[in-house]
Amino acid sequence: MDTKQPAIKKILVAVSGGVDSVVMLDWLAHNDEQELVVAHFDHAMRSDSAADARFVEALAAQYGFNYFGQRARGNLDSEADARHARWEFLRQVKRQACAGKIATGHHQDDVLETMIFNCQRGTNRRGLVTLRETTEILRPLLDWSKSQIYEYATTQGLEYVEDSTNTALNFARNRIRHQIMPHLGTKQQQELLSLRQKLTTISDCIDAEAGQLAEKLTDDTFIEIDRSSFRALPKPIQRECLAHLLRRQSISYGKETLVRVADAIEQSRSNSLTDVTGGWYIRHSAEISCLIAE
Repeated sequence: MDTKQPAIKKILVAVSGGVDSVVMLDWLAHNDEQELVVAHFDHAMRSDSAADARFVEALAAQYGFNYFGQRARGNLDSEADARHARWEFLRQVKRQACAGKIATGHHQDDVLETMIFNCQRGTNRRGLVTLRETTEILRPLLDWSKSQIYEYATTQGLEYVEDSTNTALNFARNRIRHQIMPHLGTKQQQELLSLRQKLTTISDCIDAEAGQLAEKLTDDTFIEIDRSSFRALPKPIQRECLAHLLRRQSISYGKETLVRVADAIEQSRSNSLTDVTGGWYIRHSAEISCLIAE
């Protein structure tokens, strides 16, 4: 269960109070020399969620770590809304605490569940290589199975809270966890993880090539896409290049956005405007499509 130690000055540890994040906090506290800060976001989606927040605050005090907590404002209607609000809070605290990275308690079982979940939704390659570490996010438990996490918690005598919604089968991820995962043997799990590793390598190569090609299509200063060169590319490559350019500007997008905008760059008339998303547009001339903010 060895993991790499992060070479950064301060880590913001996202702690829900569940066994995964509690084990992560304890492991980092004993195996990393970086300063730790604890953050907890109360989604206010359960009647007992405030008790979880109090537990995490007390846990941070027990370790002697600074604590940041926040309760959701208004109702969060979906898991996606909850995830967005949580990450908005974590990034805000990261800036406030001057932390280098955010640590989350995702583990090997989460990786497998996410692969299955995204396959059910109809994913592309990115949906099969999610939950990776990034320049912003540290995931020290990715090589740990759920059983190893419970074993560590028992050995160290750690206390944690159980989310009462974890057994609710109206959540898609819970159905995967309780109805599919128990039927995957060790060999099948390892085959899926091996497939993910291969896809990760392929995906990184595609991103690198698309990035280089996208840079050739655009001006050095402005995101101005040469329409003639863009039209010459196969449609899947067009979308990969466009995805790279949108990510470079931190613009969120979905598959529908890529298809619609790529078609617009190919076909739109001169002096027309295409809505991308979130206040971003593309203005078309005869030779150039230029990405602009509102």
